[in-house]
Amino acid sequence: MVYSASEQAFLYGSGPVPGMFKEIVGVFMSKDDLQNAIRELEGTAFPRQDISVMGNRGELERVFGAKVVPPEFAIDNPDTPRQAPSRPEERTIGAASMIGGTAYVGAMAMALAAGAVTFPAIVSAAVIGGISGGTLGAILTKLLGDRYNRHIEQQVEKGGLLLWVRTPDSEREDLANRILITNNAYEVHVHQMI
Repeated sequence: MVYSASEQAFLYGSGPVPGMFKEIVGVFMSKDDLQNAIRELEGTAFPRQDISVMGNRGELERVFGAKVVPPEFAIDNPDTPRQAPSRPEERTIGAASMIGGTAYVGAMAMALAAGAVTFPAIVSAAVIGGISGGTLGAILTKLLGDRYNRHIEQQVEKGGLLLWVRTPDSEREDLANRILITNNAYEVHVHQMI
């Protein structure tokens, strides 16, 4: 549950609130601005586990009844599904693994299925299978990448991409606030979560 500052003061006095933590949250209208903010946060004082973005489409649909959610519904909602942000280089590694893995499986399957016994026949079958498997992997990677990009575009059209940064002290709170604003976030504010 999210409490306003006045509610917190009434409930807990002026000291730290047990079981609660502060976060800076902001909305981005560009995937590139979001990625730049994440990179800058990780490069300064914030470990990856303190940075989160909205969860995947299935989780959003389970909680909100829709795969794309306006930021104003999710920004301060403690039930909003979250996940660690994925870096562009991690998606590239995943794509390369998928293509390489399917190429390898295709090569081995074709070599075994061909029943080749001579070395040139094994190599020929493996090349044909590898090309087929690699092509299948590339198609799957493209489809998954297109789906991810489409979701990002739809979320931007709905109002933007959310980013939360856990801030254990006022110094890091100021730093996170500055980084988000510098990278074109809007609706940047602090809230406390239980």
